[in-house]
Amino acid sequence: MEEVIKCVVVGDARIGKTDLLKKFSKGRYIPADYESQHITSFENCNVEGVTVDGEPYCLKLFDTGSLDDSLASRQHLYPNTDIFLVCFSVVLPESFENVKTKWIPEIKLQCPKPKFVIIGLQADLRHTLKNTFAGDKNEPIATDEGQKLAKELGAIKYVECSTQAKVMF
Repeated sequence: MEEVIKCVVVGDARIGKTDLLKKFSKGRYIPADYESQHITSFENCNVEGVTVDGEPYCLKLFDTGSLDDSLASRQHLYPNTDIFLVCFSVVLPESFENVKTKWIPEIKLQCPKPKFVIIGLQADLRHTLKNTFAGDKNEPIATDEGQKLAKELGAIKYVECSTQAKVMF
């Protein structure tokens, strides 16, 4: 029987957390207009056969997407979490700031020594929108800024991805 890894995904609303989980669990990107409903929802699920250091695990994924405004509802998911995926959008600087000022402090209230990975989502939009933000304080977050924050906060790793472009960096 495979050991279970509990994985909780947190981050601001509408940054692509649910798309990331759908892509990972189903192995492909599912456009929003393809979905039968237009709300952001992901049924918590188990992904069997995940390999970590050569050992098989069952990854139990929990999406906080529908709980973005409910601190109490989110916090009941935090105890006994093996790893958190703390997400932000690389084109929404406020979501980047919230990693440090909201999400990590919130997690640490329930789990004093959490293991977490910081994920920069919507990486495909960074270059598409770069000229739109030129000289603006809302300029997209650079990869090295994400890496610096991950190191500062003690993350296991920093990664970027684009579920639409099917790219993980």
